[in-house]
Amino acid sequence: MAKKVLYAVGLLIKTVLLCCTAAQQWEATGQPEVSKFGMMLQRHIFKRITGAGLSDVCLRGCYADVRCQSFNYVFTQDICELSNRTKEARPEDYVPNPERFYFKRDYKRVLLGSIPELPAETCQEIKMSEGGQAVSGKYWFHSIVPERTVLAPCDMKTEDVDECNSTIPVCDANAECTNTIGSHSCSCKAGFTGNGKKCVGKCRRNKSHDCDVNAYCNNTVGSYRCTCNSWYQGNGTSCYFRGLNNSVILTSLDYTNYTGKLLSYLEPVLLSSEWSRFVKCWHAKTEGWAASTFHSNCDGRGPTVTIIKANDSIFGGYTDVSWGQSAGSCAGHSYASKAFIFSLYNVKGYNPVKLTQYRNQQYAMYRCNTHGPTFGVGCGHDIYISDDSGNNQNSYTRCGCTYTKPSGYSTGDCGFFYRGVSFLSNGCRSIL
Repeated sequence: MAKKVLYAVGLLIKTVLLCCTAAQQWEATGQPEVSKFGMMLQRHIFKRITGAGLSDVCLRGCYADVRCQSFNYVFTQDICELSNRTKEARPEDYVPNPERFYFKRDYKRVLLGSIPELPAETCQEIKMSEGGQAVSGKYWFHSIVPERTVLAPCDMKTEDVDECNSTIPVCDANAECTNTIGSHSCSCKAGFTGNGKKCVGKCRRNKSHDCDVNAYCNNTVGSYRCTCNSWYQGNGTSCYFRGLNNSVILTSLDYTNYTGKLLSYLEPVLLSSEWSRFVKCWHAKTEGWAASTFHSNCDGRGPTVTIIKANDSIFGGYTDVSWGQSAGSCAGHSYASKAFIFSLYNVKGYNPVKLTQYRNQQYAMYRCNTHGPTFGVGCGHDIYISDDSGNNQNSYTRCGCTYTKPSGYSTGDCGFFYRGVSFLSNGCRSIL
């Protein structure tokens, strides 16, 4: 019996002290509020304070946290339960509990939804929290975008939040948002399909456009636009590597299987899109077969692509060093680290191939005033174009001099590039 009396007295003292502390604050602010014994607000507790004892720990803890709207005092355990809502905002969660007191924050309570740290769920609870006196304006909400706090307009007359004008879009960038009372709807714009939350245009929908493989697709209202990549030029549906589309030799080939291969060989060695435009410096068939014409047109012009057509075979080479000429002995071999030779079309049916240097990079190209564009030194030349090559059969190709051998071929004379050993060059173009 003595223990029960002591407990009752202790409980009475705690209650009186806590209520008196609160009463002093309410008197100071002129806003009297009565604590509710045997009641609590559940489901909105964000912080617990233990060891409250016979003090105003709960009040001070609530005043110190801007999120605190009210608190429960668990007098049987000396625990404070801080809540981010009031019983006015959530009357459905205000329930009886014999071990608790409920207190609404009376001093400098922040308006619900007025700061991002205290976002609301609906306009209605903001209005109810203020006894129906909240004004229309922008408030913070956590219910509009999952796991995000956003600012959105709130109409207190209709108690509707305008999701369409929230600081974080609720619809896809390619959708129209329509606000309705209590909700909203998203619908994809013309030219796009989806649920409004995610809209996909023709550029992304199962390749349902006709843009070239070397172009990028931009969705527009109701349609789309194709634009060639920076290395290419054209109308977007047909894109060609800058300058190579002017080649009479290349345009006779299937673009995807042959010209496209040459482009893939060139891309790793090009500096940037600013250097990607090739212009013709020599077309032997129309400008003359003389080696002197080649040197006059192409020497000192920078990186070049040489494209050779011998009857039905098409092959050539690339060098990153300018052509030049060496008088006298013609020992004009030159270093070119990025040079390579290639075969695009072969009458024997071999697939296009790129052959890189495997030794003696100082022999990558051969510069001589009596030679046309010539690649490699060692077993002769890998590709040799003679002077006046359209009127003699002195030009030839060999395998493995400076550049790697095609699979199945040995070093020396070979018929890989051309069905014979030497040839009459009936088409030769060098493009800068």
